[in-house]
Amino acid sequence: MVKELFVSFKDNINSKITNPFFGTLIIVWLFHNYKFIYTVFTFEKTKLPGARLNFIGTLLEPWPFIINLLWCILWAIGVLLFTYILINLTRLIVLASDDILKPWGTRLVAPYKIVQKEKFDNQVKATESIQKRYDDELEAKLHNQNKVDDLDNKLKDKQKIIDDLQEKLNNALINNSLHESDLSAIGIADLQKKADEVIEKGNSSSLPDNLDKDQDNFQGKYAKRIKKILRDKDLINLFNDFSIEILKKGVRELDKDSDELLLADLITIEKEFDDGSNRFTFTEFGKELREYLLNNSLFDNTSSETFSGEYYVNINAQSNGDHEVHKSSCSYLPSSENRKYLGHFNNCRDAMKEAKKSYNQVNGCNYCNSACHTS
Repeated sequence: MVKELFVSFKDNINSKITNPFFGTLIIVWLFHNYKFIYTVFTFEKTKLPGARLNFIGTLLEPWPFIINLLWCILWAIGVLLFTYILINLTRLIVLASDDILKPWGTRLVAPYKIVQKEKFDNQVKATESIQKRYDDELEAKLHNQNKVDDLDNKLKDKQKIIDDLQEKLNNALINNSLHESDLSAIGIADLQKKADEVIEKGNSSSLPDNLDKDQDNFQGKYAKRIKKILRDKDLINLFNDFSIEILKKGVRELDKDSDELLLADLITIEKEFDDGSNRFTFTEFGKELREYLLNNSLFDNTSSETFSGEYYVNINAQSNGDHEVHKSSCSYLPSSENRKYLGHFNNCRDAMKEAKKSYNQVNGCNYCNSACHTS
């Protein structure tokens, strides 16, 4: 306990002494009261104890002591002010020397070492701007490189799929009638001719009767190819189902069905998405085939062996308020901006039900949907 009190008293004394004001006050008091100090701490025989005590008592009387203390405080404040003035004056001289005299002298002796502050600031701004552009371009480059890597991986995957399909096609041709020796011995035209013979031989037994009747009526750029592809009923059915999804702008991943249609040049990829899905559209050959199928009566009935129709509804009402439902092959089919696609249905009644989801008053076209025409 005594030790703690002593340490606390010592720390208190040190803090007071090290305080600029109290330290200055103590020094000023010592100088101002040097006679008092001398009288207290000297013990000459010539100085009688009574006279010393009288002198000390005079200085320690209340009013003389207070006046003496106030005087010392004023002197301490004055000394502090003078000291701080000197310190700041010294600092001012140092700054003036560093900022004015030194640059002035350097400019006289070695002017090439001096750069104006404005030019320096402009250079700093230019450097920061260049650094920012570099960082942005680096980030963009890394982002683009990641995209290139992703596209490269997708391209490799697509190329692998194409290679697999090409290998399957070659194996199919070889397994039917071609031999490896034939591939090197015959030209491309002969190879195509042999492939046509293989396809015709392999699929002629499964042709629908009503397709055979129209094969001699083909005209146009793709007449020969349409005649050949109509022999494959499974592929036609697949193409019909896939057409509905294309018209509805659906998306799907590459699979066996899409690969078969891609290989047959009936569809192509319109857009690829990041999740691996794709949106497909018709090729020029696919459009021609679809147009032929829609314009022929081969698929106008509702038999499960043939194709049902694609239906549209006119978004503009007739004078009586009816929104007419048309088949895609109708001569009175509204323009693309004035119609809404309903879907692929086996009969007009189902198409009418779908149209009523959008409009309260619907009616079948008198020319293409007479069975559903009521007024």
